[in-house]
Amino acid sequence: MNTRAIRNWLILKPRPFALKCKCADGVHDIEVDPNSNWTKLAESVEAIDPDQIELFDRGGKLIRAAKRDAFDEPDQSEGEASTAQAKLALDAESARFKVFADHLAAAYQFATQIAFDKMVDLFAAVNRRSEALEKSLDATHRLLGKAYQEQVDQALEQAENQDPGTQLVGALLGGAAQGQIENAMKTAARSPSNGKAKA
Repeated sequence: MNTRAIRNWLILKPRPFALKCKCADGVHDIEVDPNSNWTKLAESVEAIDPDQIELFDRGGKLIRAAKRDAFDEPDQSEGEASTAQAKLALDAESARFKVFADHLAAAYQFATQIAFDKMVDLFAAVNRRSEALEKSLDATHRLLGKAYQEQVDQALEQAENQDPGTQLVGALLGGAAQGQIENAMKTAARSPSNGKAKA
């Protein structure tokens, strides 16, 4: 029997003025004072260890009765089994949440890696295009300078076979052409080429 369970049952309304404890060796009558200590009264009932408890009002009318089984302590094995089942349910839910979190983390990592790889490939392609443009521009400058130089050489060669007046005009023209070549080369040298590809 459980003292607390007996006390809680005794103080239910309507409260008793007398009680009988029926045991194997007989009946024990207990009077209840209005100022009684219900905890001590419950301890006394537990000490008697009755098979049945009956409560009566002031006129001797039965209020309620209960078998001793009603005050027995709950089976500890049942409580332990319930606790074990609760832990298993909690563990299963935790495992389910962990699986979901693992899948989410893996998907996020995969997407991040793909984005990073694409960004690296894009930068590499831009660099290759910039290098190709620089090489093409340098080749164009060289070909243009060579073409101007060939024209000047040809003009000078022709001027050598002409009269002095014609030679003078050829020299002037050759000097002008040479100046154009130098200006073109300087302009090409000053042209911006910082490695950035134009859109």
